[in-house]
Amino acid sequence: MLKLILFANFSALHLRFLDEYAQNNITFWALSSQNEPITALFVSRNDFPCNYFSPQHQRDFIIQDLGPALVAGGYTDIRLMILDDLRCHLPNWADQVIGNSTAAAYVSGIGIHWYLDSVTPAGLTLDVTHHLYPNFFLLYTEACNGFLDWDVKVALGSWERGTYYSRSILK
Repeated sequence: MLKLILFANFSALHLRFLDEYAQNNITFWALSSQNEPITALFVSRNDFPCNYFSPQHQRDFIIQDLGPALVAGGYTDIRLMILDDLRCHLPNWADQVIGNSTAAAYVSGIGIHWYLDSVTPAGLTLDVTHHLYPNFFLLYTEACNGFLDWDVKVALGSWERGTYYSRSILK
């Protein structure tokens, strides 16, 4: 019962966000069910607030609450994205969420972050996931250079990070 109450409150926040922006004529084409659902397992810093969602939790949240709430709220034109985290979780995450036909009916795509791209080759995860789920888009939703504790200092005048972004995008 507590799980359903938490889902309902979380979904209400999504709708409130959309409603408030709509009152100011700002609309959205897509929405993520949660940013970085796995991060809470690895980051314990107090200044990095996050919640844990397993793929099964995300699937259940979409089926039981967020999907129906978006429909009831009149937001059927918004494309819902799952994962919104590292691509190393693919294709398993997609299997768990959009492999379920009920959840898949609410989902349009998969949000991906690039932080471990050097560890997980793109072809291994993106190509396989696209082959398994060709009707769902794959979209990089977050990227960053200098996110590691030992690499946060910016070197003014250096194009190294810009070059890294360019090479990653063009691959």
